[in-house]
Amino acid sequence: MSMRRVAIVGIGYTKIGEHWGRSLRDLFVEAALKAMDDAGVERVDALYVGNMMSASLQEQEHLGALLAGDIGLSGIPACKVEAACASGGMSIHQAYLAVASGEYDIVMAAGVEKMTDRLTPEVTLSLAMAEDREYVIFSGATFVGLNALLHRLYMHKYGAEPEDIALVAVNDHENAVNTPYAHFRNRVSVETVLSSPMIADPIHLFECAPISDGAAALILCPLDKARKFTDTPIEIEASTVSTDRLSVHERDDPLTLMAIVRAARKAYEKAK
Repeated sequence: MSMRRVAIVGIGYTKIGEHWGRSLRDLFVEAALKAMDDAGVERVDALYVGNMMSASLQEQEHLGALLAGDIGLSGIPACKVEAACASGGMSIHQAYLAVASGEYDIVMAAGVEKMTDRLTPEVTLSLAMAEDREYVIFSGATFVGLNALLHRLYMHKYGAEPEDIALVAVNDHENAVNTPYAHFRNRVSVETVLSSPMIADPIHLFECAPISDGAAALILCPLDKARKFTDTPIEIEASTVSTDRLSVHERDDPLTLMAIVRAARKAYEKAK
């Protein structure tokens, strides 16, 4: 089957941070309406909402129909897409396929999370649901604890020092300095990172992602129609997905992210 080329013609997002006075629905609406305004459209043919934790943190499911109604689009095909931390990316992939296949012409892909209304232990447990609960989380492991094991394995295998790995956090903070929608926009030094509280040895607080709220949305359409909506469409050359064994202990090499390797290979092949 011949697939259509796909482009992004509208983008909208909220500031990432602690939005105490706002709901998940409110954050989505802001991002969605900004994306539609950016593309100059009043309707979309379908909606894919990426979200991981609405069931556990908001006690709310069925986000597709709920959020479509919140932006005045009740009746369109809409669903929640869940793939843990890849939920937003997976929503884009589904929207891409919907347009590329010819099923729909104008599709919204969105991602939204509202985390700060719950206590840290509740959020930690919710995040841990992305692992194998029966065999891993039941033992008391958390995501940061599992990452600490990988951190130590990497240091042992490659001879890295804590100062070397702290540079990742330093670089990430530097990238956020001139990004107005980033949660934290302050520079940090290696010394600052390594002197921050230890969360799961050898991972320090400033090496951990914060608990944040926010939303983003994209409008996708066929490339040959994109100029109707914007002078600067962004073509999606390829969108591919792969998976690996869920639990780190089941993988051939815990330090190799084979899902990324396989997906990247497929994407580069498709983009030729």
